[in-house]
Formats: sequence, C-alpha cells, structure tokens
Amino acid sequence: MIAKKLINKELPPLKLTDKGEKAMVWFKEFRVQCFPVVNGNKYLGIITEYDILDSNKPVLTISELDIKMSRPFVQETAHIYDIMKLLNEHQLSMIPVLDEQENYIGAITIKDLLNYFTTINALHEPGGIVILQMHIKDYSLTKIAQIVEYNDTKIMSLYIKSHPENTQMIDVTIKTNRSDLTSICATFERYGYKIKGFYHETGYMEDMQDRLESLMQYLNV
Repeated sequence: MIAKKLINKELPPLKLTDKGEKAMVWFKEFRVQCFPVVNGNKYLGIITEYDILDSNKPVLTISELDIKMSRPFVQETAHIYDIMKLLNEHQLSMIPVLDEQENYIGAITIKDLLNYFTTINALHEPGGIVILQMHIKDYSLTKIAQIVEYNDTKIMSLYIKSHPENTQMIDVTIKTNRSDLTSICATFERYGYKIKGFYHETGYMEDMQDRLESLMQYLNV
C-alpha cells in the first residue's frame, strides 16, 4: 500500500490566513496534534497545538504568529512501512503527502493507518500464529518459508520486531493459514529455532483486536 491511497480526504490543510483559534478548533475536531500549512498548493510545513499555545496569541493569523515550522512529509509513492517509520521518528499524529513536484495533495493520520491494518485479509483469515526468537544473523526468510511449506502450510503474513534491550535479537511473528501448529513447531525445533510462543488464531486475534480497539478509543479521546 502506498501513501496516495491512504490519504484522508476529510482532513483539510491550514492556510497562512487562518487564525490560531481556528487551528485550535481543528486540532480538537480532527483529533490530531499537528496540521499541514499550505500556500496554494505549496506545502510550507506543519504547525502544532503547542505552537499556538506557546504563542499565547490565537487571534493572530498563522503568518502573523511567525512560527518556525518543521517540514516532514512523504512522497505519494511512499510505502506504508516508510510512512510508519517517519511518523514514529518525528512522533507525529499526521504526515503530509506531496506529489512528484512537491505539491501538497493531502495527509495521512495514524488512525488511517490503523484502519488499513484492521482490513488486511491476513488478519481475518483462519489460521495460527508462531513467534520465533533468534539472532538477526540467523534470520532467513527462505528457510522459514521452507519449513512452513514443508508442513503443507502457507505464510499469510510475517513481521520482524527488534528487542529494545538487544538490537541483535529479533522476534519473527508468522501468521499461517493452519490452526494446528503442532507439526510446524516440531519442525522448527528440530532445526534449532527457539519458539517464543504459538497461538491458535482465535485467542491471539481476539487479543490483538482488543489492543487495536483500545488504541482506537485512545485516539478518539
């Protein structure tokens, strides 16, 4: 999935002629902590709720506030993982999207990304979850896939998470199309893989759904 297809069509940009008090209303209405600022199609940067509060002059226009705006953005062809990385690096609730000529074409919020992930087919397909723990140098997608497919099973999705306390160690979470993981886990262990956990789809996905719903509720506060 690329940025252009994730744009939130209901999220308008602010203009230099908009007042700070309008921005404060929009922060509350759209439940974000920052907004893109444009001059026509030209993207100028983002303004945050704290910028307005610190100025203590919400009756002034954005241009009059003379705020030094940062300018994070993604290109319309950026992959969803690159979008997530940038949002995390800059601790943003929203990221502007620009076209090839760097014209502003829209923005993506964290909630948009979460909504997308909840609709991914792999999350709704029946199956099981296996979590492997290993050193990063031992990771091989080819070998993992071979073990899974040897047991007449398909990988529906896979993602890797580094350990904060040891960046050389990773957890590899594998969603399969098979609920009975007995033979798969036995094969992984036979090849020396450490199994951190395995779950039938129902229990694991209920837990994940609860976490997603809690996060969505938090974003709606």
